[in-house]
Parts: sequence; C-alpha cells; structure tokens
Amino acid sequence: IRPVAVYGGSLGMWSFLFDIQGDVFEIHGRRERRIPWIHVNDLAELYYLAAKHIDRASHQIFHGTTLDSPTWEEVASTRIFYS
Repeated sequence: IRPVAVYGGSLGMWSFLFDIQGDVFEIHGRRERRIPWIHVNDLAELYYLAAKHIDRASHQIFHGTTLDSPTWEEVASTRIFYS
C-alpha cells in the first residue's frame, strides 16, 4: 500500500505548507497546486480491507489517495475545523 500525503488526527506534516496567525491563513507555494492526500481513517480502512481480502490483494499495489484533491486556493477558501 502506497499512501500519499496523510492528514487528520494530530498529524503535523502540513505545517511547512501553511501558516496560521489568528484569522490569517497563508499558503506557501503556488495556489493552483494540487497534492493528492488521504485521511488517516480512510488509510486505516484501506489497510483493513487489504488484510481482510489478502487472498485477492496479495502481490497487488494500492495507491491510497483521493480522486478529488482540492487546490491550495480551494483549501484556503474553506473553513477547516479540528476536533
């Protein structure tokens, strides 16, 4: 299983791409840039399903990603709430 950029929970790998100072959200890099990513819970489900069906998944390559990666501009214009 080859996961792409994983987000969710307390994962902090995105800190080099964004700066948040109060209400100001700054994006580093090109605003039209897209990076495929996957939520940590979806990745866990992918591992679970691959293990559950190991007879069919054996010797296969799975890319853990979404099909609808937003641009940085779309991320910046969306309110993100953390629990």
